[in-house]
Amino acid sequence: NALGLVVSSDGLVMTHGHLVVENSQPYNIRLTLGIGSGNEQRFDAVLLEKPSDVNVAFLRLQSDEPMNLPYVQFASNSNLKLGTPVTVLGLLGETLDYIPAIQEGRVGAVLEKPRLTYCLDGPVRFGYVGGPVINTAGAVIGVIGFDLSPNEGGDLYIRSGHPLIFQSELFQRYIASPPGTDEE
Repeated sequence: NALGLVVSSDGLVMTHGHLVVENSQPYNIRLTLGIGSGNEQRFDAVLLEKPSDVNVAFLRLQSDEPMNLPYVQFASNSNLKLGTPVTVLGLLGETLDYIPAIQEGRVGAVLEKPRLTYCLDGPVRFGYVGGPVINTAGAVIGVIGFDLSPNEGGDLYIRSGHPLIFQSELFQRYIASPPGTDEE
């Protein structure tokens, strides 16, 4: 199970990059939208090609009917500073029925290399990875991640244990022009 965000009205979903594992291909991907809302919808989904420069993955929901889904709109120019408060949305684990949860945190570090990266000041549960990060103005400025991709220096910076904020500037171009499917 993984948290994903609908990022376009036609069914593009962004989730954490750990969905894609080297030498393995996920199959029978099913998504449930609106968990706990009473209006849950289930969709089959296709994994799109994973970007090499940010550790996120994209899925395309499958439907015979045109979709007009509500979706997350990201603000750009997050420009976070050390100590800036943020709110993170996520899901609690299976034993707690994946109920939505909120966690507050602060930017605990600003790394300049291998690219501008913001770190949270404390741990988050895995159910928050891929979840939206909201600034004090209420704008969604990015998502929670843990590891950098190999092209970002992931081998050097991998598994620091500190949750990272993948700011929207890193993945907006993939929302505007989604990567192809791995099946192509």
